[in-house]
Amino acid sequence: MRVTRMESTVTIAGPPDRSIEFDAVIGPMRPRCFLTFEPTDAGTRVAFRGDSSRVGPFKLLASIFNRKGQQVWDQRLARVKGVLEG
Repeated sequence: MRVTRMESTVTIAGPPDRSIEFDAVIGPMRPRCFLTFEPTDAGTRVAFRGDSSRVGPFKLLASIFNRKGQQVWDQRLARVKGVLEG
């Protein structure tokens, strides 16, 4: 497993019982992201949605970065679910 470490600045807002909105600065990206929480019979459904908000010439690649960001967050949430249910 390869581990990459990076530093970022994150600002979090939103009603924490229903959603978390956060803006970050990660290199040339300025992502705006949302985690939403929806009660279910079995517990809580957590969903991620984000926009990479690339700056400069990288704006042309925004859809690729958005897809990759979604994959990363889907994997993170699956690991969290595994730990909580394990």
